[in-house]
Formats: sequence, structure tokens, C-alpha cells
Amino acid sequence: MTTLRWGLLFMLKYPHVLRKVQAEIDDVIGRGRLPCMADQDNMPYSRATIAEVQRVADIVPLNLPHSTTAEIQLGGYVIPAGTDIFANFTAILNDPKYFPEPQKFRPERHLDERGDFVQNEALIPFSIGRRVCLGEALARVELFIFFTGILQNFDIRLPDGVTDPSMDGTLGIVWMANPYLLHFVARP
Repeated sequence: MTTLRWGLLFMLKYPHVLRKVQAEIDDVIGRGRLPCMADQDNMPYSRATIAEVQRVADIVPLNLPHSTTAEIQLGGYVIPAGTDIFANFTAILNDPKYFPEPQKFRPERHLDERGDFVQNEALIPFSIGRRVCLGEALARVELFIFFTGILQNFDIRLPDGVTDPSMDGTLGIVWMANPYLLHFVARP
């Protein structure tokens, strides 16, 4: 739900992205039924937007600590057995080699020239390898269905008098968007 909270905040900050996602939802799903995972393959812009939210929100900046079980060599360094290791996800998710102009929120970076979704190998919000999040598949399903379901049925808006939402967050176990207000308005 942390990523969904960030996702709605990014839609408030970038209403042009919100409109593109809603247009794709209207074209692919319409209003007669709820989104399902089978829709995902036909919704590259929505997938790209969720991927960009995961990249920019960076909710687990240092991942969880892991320990080496044996002495290893990595990049010319010797790392003794029993050493705690933290993966710096912020560095990976903001590496200009994989994400040009990483400070910018651009869902299009996850699309190819035909407009198809492209999975970037450096986009690892659930970690990688043997330490990948066990709940990744469920989290991806929930995030897609909730995100598209909300935007299918509601416009989201800033409260009166607020022109630019705060993108501040608080670091605890995860990087969480600070509480914010938004208005849900039923789409006509």
C-alpha cells in the first residue's frame, strides 16, 4: 500500500500522466467491469507509470541487511564471512546509465519506440536473486488492480488552495509519503 500511496501522490503532482493512464484504462477496460491482471499486457502506459512510481518512490532505499556466509571477493575487495551487506537501491534506481535524467518522473522511459512496456534490468523494487521479496507476485497484482481500479472510477484532485503537493517522505522501515489530502471525485 506504500507504493499505491506514492502512486496517487505522483498522479496529483503530474496530472498529465494521470490523464494518459485514465485514457488507456477507458480504451482497454472501459467502465463496464473492473480491471484484472489479464489487462496488464494491453496497458503499457499504466505499467510504465507503475514502474516509474516504484523507481522514483524508492520505498526500500537500502533494502534489508544480509550477511555473507563465506569470505568473498567483490570488485577487488575481500568481504569476510559474517559481514552485514546492504544493497543501495537508491543508487541503482537513480543510475543514469539505466535511467537517463533519473531525477525526472517520466513513465515513457519504460516504453520502447512502439509504445510497448520494456522491463529494465535495473528496476528492482522487490530485490533480485535468492533474496527477492516472497510477496512480489501478489504485490504486483494488487498494485496494478488497485491503481487502475481507483483511476478507472475516480478523478483525484488536490484540496482547494493547494497547488503543488509535497513530495516529502519519512524514513522508517520503508520510505513513506508523508500524510496528504486528496479529493476523490467520481468520474462521469
